[in-house]
Amino acid sequence: MRFALIVSNAAVARPALRLNAQNFHMGDTTLNYVFYKPSDYYNQLKKSLQLIQQNARDQSNYSHMNNKKYYDRNRSNPHYDINDTILIRIHGLRSKLDPQFTLTPKIAIQKQHPTYWVRDQMNDQITRVHVHSIPQHLSSFIVLFELNHLSSSNTLLFEKINLLFRFLFRLGNTIFSWGSMNTELQSVICMNLFTWLSLALLINLQDAFPGWYSRAQPFCKVCCPAELSTTIMSSNYSCTCSNASPYVNPGEK
Repeated sequence: MRFALIVSNAAVARPALRLNAQNFHMGDTTLNYVFYKPSDYYNQLKKSLQLIQQNARDQSNYSHMNNKKYYDRNRSNPHYDINDTILIRIHGLRSKLDPQFTLTPKIAIQKQHPTYWVRDQMNDQITRVHVHSIPQHLSSFIVLFELNHLSSSNTLLFEKINLLFRFLFRLGNTIFSWGSMNTELQSVICMNLFTWLSLALLINLQDAFPGWYSRAQPFCKVCCPAELSTTIMSSNYSCTCSNASPYVNPGEK
């Protein structure tokens, strides 16, 4: 196909394209195209496909690494590697402005998940830390109700709380308490959250604790490791621990 561009000097003339009729056929429907250097095009296609595949693998690995870092940072039982910096939570009574974690990061020097040994950067003190693993399904949970600030009795929230109390204290359930619950539940009963007639079985653990402790007393003088390490006991002494004591090995009695 040949093109010729002709420009006229006339003011009204416009550029025009003229086609060579000898090389132009309206009925030519050839769909094949012949490459003059087919080997060069094939090699370039292979290189392009290799680059695209490598880029896709790198992008996938990078995405997996980022997702793993995010998961490890937010998981309930985090795993740490050697030389990782760790902040230790400060337990105990604290005021609102006290820090929740140590100010200086500690370095993990040994791991045996969920136990780690960390070294303080300031004084090189080594501490053993146990990472608590939170199970996916908790066996129990704590619900706190502030009775002095309950919502009005004609609200949906109060109906939900009333339903929860009736479900917890319904007849057939067993509830353990540390101390008598009669005084604690008086204010709840006055609010008509449940009635005594449908009350569950309440067991005061304080009443049963003295009897349990008498059966599960600590080591006697013979079995106590402290006594064995500081005092030479005579062979005439024998163990006086109770058979029901959890500190006694049944095979040694």
